[in-house]
Amino acid sequence: MRLDLIKDFSGVLQRCFSLFIESLNGKTVNALDDRALQHACFIFDKLLYFVCVNKYFGLNFKLYRNPNAKSFVVIKKQNAKWQGVDSIEQGEIPGVKPSEIIDWLKSTSSSDALSSKKAISHVIVRDSSAILLSGFSINISLNNQIFYIWAVRIKLKSIANENENIVIRKQQRLLYKKYYRDYSLLKQEDSSISLQSYTQEIKMHPKTFQRNFKRYLGTSFYDYHIQNRLLESLLLLMFSSYSVSEIAYRCGYESYRSYLSAFNKNQKYQPLYYRNL
Repeated sequence: MRLDLIKDFSGVLQRCFSLFIESLNGKTVNALDDRALQHACFIFDKLLYFVCVNKYFGLNFKLYRNPNAKSFVVIKKQNAKWQGVDSIEQGEIPGVKPSEIIDWLKSTSSSDALSSKKAISHVIVRDSSAILLSGFSINISLNNQIFYIWAVRIKLKSIANENENIVIRKQQRLLYKKYYRDYSLLKQEDSSISLQSYTQEIKMHPKTFQRNFKRYLGTSFYDYHIQNRLLESLLLLMFSSYSVSEIAYRCGYESYRSYLSAFNKNQKYQPLYYRNL
C-alpha cells in the first residue's frame, strides 16, 4: 500500500471517529462505558472490513483477516503524568514503542474546556511498513485525559517512480482531487456534463487525464467516484437518521436498486446492517 493512500484512509478514519464523538451528544464525560466502547470497536471493525473487502486505498481482505495487523490500546494521562508502558491496556502495538505513541499524544494533548473530545490520527513509518493510529481522546480535565487508539499495521508499497519530487507529487495529488471535486459539483448542476467535456474545459486530453488521475490517486476516476460515494453512504448509514433511500439519493444514485447493487457488489452485509450498529 502506498503511503499517500494510507494518509487518505487516515482521513476517512478521523472523520468516522469525529462523527462517533458527535453521536455521543455530550454524554460520557469521564470515559467510555463498556457499551459505548464496544460500539466504537464495532464501527472501526466494520469500516475497516468495508474498505478492505472493496480494496479501497490499496488495501485488501488479507489485511482485515490478519489478527496481528490490528490492535487497540487505551492510554491514560493522569495528574499530568504519563505512565509509560503501564498506561497501555487491552493489547500493544507491534513495532512501536509506547514512548513514541506518548510523544505523539503529547503533541495532540489539548488544554480545551473540560470534557472536550476530539478525533486523532497519525501515521508512523517503519522501513517497509506503516502503522496507522486513529481514534479519539476525551479531555476529563487539564491534567486527566484518556486516549482510545485503534492501530493497523500496513505493508508499504513503493511508488513506481522513486526519483519523483515528493513536493511536486503532493501538489499533483491535490490538483487532481480538486479536478474531481469541481467535476462533481458541475455534474450536480448539469447531469449532461461528461468527463470528456470537462477535460476539454481544462485543456487536457481525456486519456492523459485518466492516466494521471490513476497515477496520483491510485485508482481510476470512475472507481474513485464509486469509492467516495459508497464511503459517504456508509458514514451516513452509521451516523445519520436518513432512510436508506434518502442516503442513496444524497450520494448520487438514481434509485435504491442501483445503490443496493453497488453497495453489495463485493461485501456480504446489507445497508441496514450498518444502520443497526
